[in-house]
Amino acid sequence: MTVERMLAALQENFDGQPWHGSPLRRLLDGIDDARAHAHPLPAARSIAELLAHLSAWIEIADRRMHGEEFEITPELDFPDATNARFADLVSQLEWRHASLLRTVRELGDDGLLRMVRGKPYSIQWMLHGVMHHNTYHAAQIALLRKS
Repeated sequence: MTVERMLAALQENFDGQPWHGSPLRRLLDGIDDARAHAHPLPAARSIAELLAHLSAWIEIADRRMHGEEFEITPELDFPDATNARFADLVSQLEWRHASLLRTVRELGDDGLLRMVRGKPYSIQWMLHGVMHHNTYHAAQIALLRKS
């Protein structure tokens, strides 16, 4: 896979027209703070909590592409979104996604095949994981919107 194809796939998954339905970014339109922080399903996370988690993992992937090796703590995995404005969480997600795209663009085609430091997989494999992760939680957000 080339960097250009990876960039197109990441953008399509985030805010394009993916084959599976609504992209993550568009599912966030029209949600206000009250709805974002609601828990319509008592055992499930809120939309805000899922959004903070998604944003964190996009940043984790970006940091790993820069060669960082670090432990994933519970606070890093699911940052506290209790008092966060939903618009701020969306802005943070967009900024981190744009940063990830810039990092991928700088890699070059051979960089996609580089192994992630301390992990048994390549950057390309990790980026596919980012897209799967976005899709998984986008589906949860879609369900929470309907609840």
